[in-house]
Amino acid sequence: MRTERLPAWIIMVVIMLAIIGVALWLRVGLPYGQVFVGEWIKLTGIDTYYYMRLVDNLVRHFPQLTEFDPYMQYPGGSATGSAPDFFAYLMGGIIWLVGLGHPDQHMVDVIAVYIPPALAVLTIIAVYFIGKALGSGWIGIMAAGLLAVLPGEFLNRSLLGYTDHHIAEVLFSTGMMLFVYEYVCRSEGKSLAEMKSGGRGEVAKLVVYGVLGGVSLGLYLLTWAGALLFVLILFVYLVVQSVMEHVHGRSVDYLGVLGVMVYGVGLLIYLPGYKSVMTVIALVIGIIVSALLPLLSGLLVKRKTRPVYYPAILAAAGIAIITALYFALPELFTYLIGGVVSIFRWNTQTTVLEMQPLMLVNGQFDLSLAFQNFSASLILSLLGLVLAYYLALHQNNSKLILLAIWSTVALLAALAMRRFSYYYAVNVALLSGWLCWMLLVVLNTKTTIFKYEKVRYINAAGVLMVILAILYYPALGPTPGNNKTAVEIASAPQFMPHDAWC
Repeated sequence: MRTERLPAWIIMVVIMLAIIGVALWLRVGLPYGQVFVGEWIKLTGIDTYYYMRLVDNLVRHFPQLTEFDPYMQYPGGSATGSAPDFFAYLMGGIIWLVGLGHPDQHMVDVIAVYIPPALAVLTIIAVYFIGKALGSGWIGIMAAGLLAVLPGEFLNRSLLGYTDHHIAEVLFSTGMMLFVYEYVCRSEGKSLAEMKSGGRGEVAKLVVYGVLGGVSLGLYLLTWAGALLFVLILFVYLVVQSVMEHVHGRSVDYLGVLGVMVYGVGLLIYLPGYKSVMTVIALVIGIIVSALLPLLSGLLVKRKTRPVYYPAILAAAGIAIITALYFALPELFTYLIGGVVSIFRWNTQTTVLEMQPLMLVNGQFDLSLAFQNFSASLILSLLGLVLAYYLALHQNNSKLILLAIWSTVALLAALAMRRFSYYYAVNVALLSGWLCWMLLVVLNTKTTIFKYEKVRYINAAGVLMVILAILYYPALGPTPGNNKTAVEIASAPQFMPHDAWC
């Protein structure tokens, strides 16, 4: 009797469903009894109560959001309109629609507490597709599985009842990167003419990915005031990759189109609810620079100048613009440069726990908190980052250059403020999954993992068992020492209020 091998996509779907199941078990199943307590529905964060006051008001006056919160900044209250508020609209809009315009208080509370785990699942799915874009669906599987079980900030801020905007930050920023990856995979090194030669269908796909990347960026900007972080990541990538392409004699056109679409659509999404003129200016600068990068490259190629002139001109122009901003528009300079730098500055004096540096505990250098966030995968991610830079620079691999720049910026942000570990968790998962897949490729097991030759299958399975143990076991435990596993964190949310407070 002849047995047909199962298609790889069916195996991946089954594994992804299992990963989603584990992610929901951690985020919903384990904390459920802590959130639903008798007649109470407790929230699992501090700022979560602020957002729920906004949502309570919003669903009764939809779409008008209150402009004043009497409970904020005791005793006088405070205006609510200065910070981005899309997350309140996201939760309130979902609840309002499910409740057909008239949700009662119980429905508001019940639906709201499930939104963070749902956004976490969408982020995990996005990570799978980014891993697939990096070279294999199995990279995506390993990365998604790791992100689902990593302890620390990403898990804590996506638990049942953590109705704060942080998990939405991660979803929208990761979504932006996903669509950038999908665009780059289909257009890398292509000129405008070559992109058009693919036919209407291919051009339509590129436009869709560029537009969706811009929509994700716009929603991200409307969710968090510090969202210029990913505006910066894309900007650095576009400049660095343009230099790489020009030096290697390839077209820069596809990068210019990408930047114009992402920044342009992001600006259109942001404008109706914008909170900062400076953010608008930053996006306009991104559009202009994106358009100029291929124009300058094309001009230098036409004049047959030496490739080294391209990065030299870009560097000189950058220094000149920064200097001009400093003297002519100091406010804009402070916002664009100072605001970005502040994200990476180690504030050793703050008493706000989430804003303290990741590797400083009680003022002393300590690695324990970093390992509590990322477990043993922290080491794998750093090794993967070094390898990504090495291969990116030697192969001019656009996808690895993007991964390396993205991961570096996220790492620096996490080191400066422990809260940003929820960003770097995505990069830890991708770098670790990619590194483990590269190990499998080196061991020549890539094409034999799901074949039925007995000896080679056992060899591949043995390697996979080691990888799975390194990736997932430290996160789920039990582990020696005081490190909390994902199960412990999910079973006892850190900021759950006391019954007396309720």
